[in-house]
Amino acid sequence: MCVIVAKNTGCDLPKKEILQNCYINNPDGAGIMYTKNNKVVIDKGYMTFNSLWKRLQKLKAEIDIKNTPIVLHFRIGTSGAFDRSNTHPFELTNQDNKLLKLKNNVNIGIAHNGIITAYEDNKNTTLNDTQLFIKKFLYPLYKINKKFYENTEIQEIIKTVTSSKFAFLTSENKLILIGDFIEDEGIYYSNYTYKESRKAHEKKKTAKSYKYIEYNELMEELTPLDNDEVAFTEDGNYYINYDYRKIGYLAVDSYNRLFLVNTETEKITLLSNYTELYSIDDLRYYDAKGGI
Repeated sequence: MCVIVAKNTGCDLPKKEILQNCYINNPDGAGIMYTKNNKVVIDKGYMTFNSLWKRLQKLKAEIDIKNTPIVLHFRIGTSGAFDRSNTHPFELTNQDNKLLKLKNNVNIGIAHNGIITAYEDNKNTTLNDTQLFIKKFLYPLYKINKKFYENTEIQEIIKTVTSSKFAFLTSENKLILIGDFIEDEGIYYSNYTYKESRKAHEKKKTAKSYKYIEYNELMEELTPLDNDEVAFTEDGNYYINYDYRKIGYLAVDSYNRLFLVNTETEKITLLSNYTELYSIDDLRYYDAKGGI
């Protein structure tokens, strides 16, 4: 699942171990944005943790880390290309070439954690759901209201229609978070994948074995509502906003990751780590015949 790591002025970046956890658990590339000289600097496309860590060490000589707002994003791709250009953050723009740019100085940068199903375009192999949402939804809002991201009512609309989390960073040194973030020692995280390092997801990993996972134990923990449209744990921490009767069944793997198994298409949807069930905004699709 993707994770956003955001810090405001007055605190340092997280420790290397925490950032490494983020990358291991979200290994499809990383990016940074920070303010410098009245601009937001977007610097992304780091496809290994070592390359990201080296860049962060160099950054310490370029800016005052502690007194600069900084956002990092670690990606698991679910739509668009699996390449450097589809890593976050992105400029607030409607131009494809700018959304794909690896390094840029902009007025507003955006990082996203979640799946925006209305903007998943399987025919668009270039732009991912976040880029399309920025282009088709957020940018038109920006044309109407240059400070829309500061409006609490608009923030709530964005949160509701996307079931996602966002970090906006402006050239005025303003960090705006939309959605429920976890605050830990002054740092804000969009989910708990920063806490522990699990086996990295493999892009080419076959998921055939997931089709035969025993899921009785999981089903004992999940309690469906009468309409079967929502499933949740006993403590209420997790819900699935899908009518999964039309999809297949729920299952877990040996790493306690929670899946929806589609028996018709033979595709498996990774929802989250079953041991930390907090949201439905992190999905990844695996073809049960092998590969993604």
